[in-house]
Amino acid sequence: MTTATPKPIQIIADLFASEGAADYLGEAVTDNRHSEQGANWLASWFGPAVTEPVRLHVDAFAADACRLRRWDDEAKIPAAPTPAFEHFAPMLAVLIGPADSSLDDAARRQ
Repeated sequence: MTTATPKPIQIIADLFASEGAADYLGEAVTDNRHSEQGANWLASWFGPAVTEPVRLHVDAFAADACRLRRWDDEAKIPAAPTPAFEHFAPMLAVLIGPADSSLDDAARRQ
């Protein structure tokens, strides 16, 4: 029996596979707006354990935010080996938890 990919994971996978995703690699980020917007967008599906490190990673002080900041910096190396999105999908499914009806509304807001 195969399990369908939860809708939010497919939305995130599509975002990472989009044409704009390649443009970001190595881009200098000069403001904190992207962390706030990213955290707010992810809050449609994830709780504070995911959204707060995203929100805080630019001015990282908390341990989880510092760890995310290091990952963020390492991800800006274009030639660095990176697992395919499918490698991360099971972890995202655990973090999202059971699907609910708000997911369809969140997808329409993007």
